[in-house]
Amino acid sequence: MQKKATIYATGDRGVYVGRLEPKFRRACASSTLLVSLEDSLEVQAPNSKTRQTGSSFLIPAGTDVQIHTRGAHVALFFLDDCGTDLKRLQQRMTSVVNL
Repeated sequence: MQKKATIYATGDRGVYVGRLEPKFRRACASSTLLVSLEDSLEVQAPNSKTRQTGSSFLIPAGTDVQIHTRGAHVALFFLDDCGTDLKRLQQRMTSVVNL
């Protein structure tokens, strides 16, 4: 039997590794680092026709996006609630997508 997903959780952070639906809508309270483990992903704001393509996205808390995964395995890193992880990662990201 094949595992569908793996979830790791601590008090402040969590990680999900597995597949998502081909079109996954994400609107949650925690900031998230999304990384494709296979193909590139597309991210789109719900009311926009513009799609941004890439292999990783840093999504701030409260951002409403639709993710086109094409069935790829992904890792979702749910960052700390106080924003420390988000600030550190923002400094290291090579480009910014404004949806």
